[in-house]
Amino acid sequence: MMKRLIIVVLLVISWPAY
Repeated sequence: MMKRLIIVVLLVISWPAY
C-alpha cells in the first residue's frame, strides 16, 4: 500500500533533479 506513495515521492524528487 505504501509502495505507491514512495514511488510518487521518488518521481516528484527525480523530476527537478533532471
